[in-house]
Amino acid sequence: MYPSFLFICSLFAGTAVLASFFFTVTWLPAALIVAEKWCSSTCCLCVPPFGVYLPRLKRFWCCTPVCAALWRLHHSLAEGARIFYDKLLPCVVIRLRWFWLLSLALVAAGGAVAIFVHPRLRLPESPEFQVLSASHLFERYDLDLKERFWFEKARSRDPFHRLPIRIIWGVLPVDTGDYLNPSDKGAMVFDPAFDVADPASQEWLLSFCKRLRTQSFHRSALGVLFSGCFIETLKSWMERRCVDSFKQANRLPCCESSHFPYPRDVFNLCLRRAIASLHQSPGYYFVPGMAGPRFLRNGTVRAIVLEYDSVYSYSHSHHDMDTFWNRVEHWIEDEMKTAPPGLRNGWFISDLEFYDLQSSLADGTLVAMGVAVGVSFLALLVTTLNLLVSIYAIITIACIICTTVGALVLMGWRLNVLESITVSVAIGLAVDYTIHYGVAYRLSSQQDRESSVIQSLSRVGSPVTMAALTSFLAGALMFPSFVLAYLQVGTFLMLVTGVSWVYATFFFQSLLSIAGPQHGRLQLDYPSLQCCESAPAPVDKTVYALSESTLSTSSASCPAAIVHSESHELEPLTLAVALNGGSAVNRAGGPGNGKKKQKKVRQRSGSLSAAAARTHGARRKVSLPVVSVTFHGDPSPRHVSGATSSSTIVCGADEDMHDDPVA
Repeated sequence: MYPSFLFICSLFAGTAVLASFFFTVTWLPAALIVAEKWCSSTCCLCVPPFGVYLPRLKRFWCCTPVCAALWRLHHSLAEGARIFYDKLLPCVVIRLRWFWLLSLALVAAGGAVAIFVHPRLRLPESPEFQVLSASHLFERYDLDLKERFWFEKARSRDPFHRLPIRIIWGVLPVDTGDYLNPSDKGAMVFDPAFDVADPASQEWLLSFCKRLRTQSFHRSALGVLFSGCFIETLKSWMERRCVDSFKQANRLPCCESSHFPYPRDVFNLCLRRAIASLHQSPGYYFVPGMAGPRFLRNGTVRAIVLEYDSVYSYSHSHHDMDTFWNRVEHWIEDEMKTAPPGLRNGWFISDLEFYDLQSSLADGTLVAMGVAVGVSFLALLVTTLNLLVSIYAIITIACIICTTVGALVLMGWRLNVLESITVSVAIGLAVDYTIHYGVAYRLSSQQDRESSVIQSLSRVGSPVTMAALTSFLAGALMFPSFVLAYLQVGTFLMLVTGVSWVYATFFFQSLLSIAGPQHGRLQLDYPSLQCCESAPAPVDKTVYALSESTLSTSSASCPAAIVHSESHELEPLTLAVALNGGSAVNRAGGPGNGKKKQKKVRQRSGSLSAAAARTHGARRKVSLPVVSVTFHGDPSPRHVSGATSSSTIVCGADEDMHDDPVA
């Protein structure tokens, strides 16, 4: 049941992630487009970035100052975030990259020591299953005060609450049920070699029952209990007289005339009669449906079950249950080595459902972590197509897992159901931020490592931080609860989010800035298909160039659109000059105008000129200045936002084209 429950939880988590991804790539872009197209012009909100001020808001005396304050706050926060992610954070990462790399690696190594060496990731040892926080009165009673009351002690010492020892023959321990359906128990798989009617099997089974009662883990039953070892009950029942003097009935061959071990036909016949008579006994001596032989419809013995009480009580402590299991299992395995072929496939079982779950968690959690890391590596490799970036990302994810789980171990966490799920989910949360930075580094337009790291931090640093902040707040909101599961999930979310952000931002980026791929090294490519190639796009061969006029800047008063531009160098372009020493030709050049004396027209700033022919002039670089914006009062929709510049653009065309300057 418990493994099926874990499978269902995993299926639910995967389906939820896929559904979230589907709505993110379909519904969210459509909603943003609708909001940008309709809400930006009709919404009366003055809170950035929802729209513009409507003229009717002017009649409210408080609207303009409030909106201006909100705009100033918005731009202050935006400017601060831009400086932090474009300047401050890259500087801290790159300047201290060796410090981040070594210190965070040592922290991850300490987490690995806490997981695998001391105190280690251990299973629960408390006899009670905790549901609420330790400070709750109910849990205080179960954990601390329970053993101070005699009626609780008497209940724990009740003989009816002892762990049973059940040994089964005839059915193989094979699970054929559906793992996704907890109620599906599957079909039984019978042992084809089972044969309890063989005389050798009868003798060995009788001696086995005697040896089992001498073991220290066996608890002697009070009074007579016929359902313990049925072969002893059958042997005693067969020692009765052959003639019933009261009923005047002949009991042959199920009487003292038959000697143990019994022939096969006598054993099968008398065993059915003995079980029928035992079903008429009081329930104190015989409990039907528990131990004893199991028959097919034709009366053939198909399986047998032996059952005794042990000295161990049921507990949620893995240590106590593990001690009970190992002692009984090892003894039965040694006994099965001496059994005849018909009884060699016997096996032991008890009330071990929760113990089996804990053992599966102990063994399967590490395996699940390894599988998840491998799948994450494949996903990173397919996404980035860079082997080195994928390897660095996996190293970062491993450090995140070691640090997170190590911190949980030091906080006293034990590997229970919820803890195992959180550890498995931690890998999916750890890979999220790292893969964002890895893809941004891979798609960077820069060639060197440091510039690529700076560009990746500038591009995705803000969304990664916002995603981490929302997950951190979601975990923090669970802390007021008294339910232990909510507290643990909240603690886990806060811890794994913080650790993932720190390692992805500082450790992973430092690793890339030191030894990241550059100039396309270790970069893979998907094979190109001829059917997917498109026709070449038309190329505009017209040459545009900026004149030598000085570019001017202007200040804008409206804060609705603040422009932050930097100096950019334009590639040298071949300047187009006019024919006849740079003289312009009249656009209206008809027959009458061609006779007139042409005047030299001096190029001025702001004019658009075309040349009839191209000549190769000197090449130069033109720098665009930084545009500054200042506030000159309250924001108003009448102000024109943005900066204006004065420039002259010269268009080079064919020789037969004659253009005039256009003012």
